[in-house]
Amino acid sequence: MKITHNKIGKNLNITDTTNIQSAQKSKAPKSSDIATQSKKETPGSFQISSQGRLFSQAKEVAEKTPEINREKVERLKQLYRDGKYQVDSEVLADKMLKEELDLAQAIS
Repeated sequence: MKITHNKIGKNLNITDTTNIQSAQKSKAPKSSDIATQSKKETPGSFQISSQGRLFSQAKEVAEKTPEINREKVERLKQLYRDGKYQVDSEVLADKMLKEELDLAQAIS
């Protein structure tokens, strides 16, 4: 039994728990089900989820990534601020093309 409104119209949401308790008892796992589940799992074993594997791969990539050379970054920033930073467009284009080709090869 569930009462949803009182005379004023406010929700009371009162539930008769006798039906819920009997339903919960019928949903409780049987001892034979528990025994079957425990046979499937070996003590001390575990499985890593796909999300866990992705996290592990990302961590490996991050660990292989070289550290930032802060001195070089500051030197380049200063050159840029002074208007002395020159980019060789051919070298840049060659590096971009190489990256794309390497990526395409890795995918295929």
